[in-house]
Amino acid sequence: MRLASGIAPIMAMLRGGVRVGLGVDGSASNDGSHLLAEVRQTMLLARLQAALEEHRSPEKAPRVC
Repeated sequence: MRLASGIAPIMAMLRGGVRVGLGVDGSASNDGSHLLAEVRQTMLLARLQAALEEHRSPEKAPRVC
């Protein structure tokens, strides 16, 4: 989140057979090592990514007449 490098396409990775893991950095590069907080953040970002993908679909695009 701090690097603003985007949201990883986790669902696409899983569909492609990629094994996905979740972890935390050490205390030298992170404020805290709270794995459950990372799980929560992952869930929220997955929801956001799904909503963005749905909104971008051609069926949902506004029509200009």
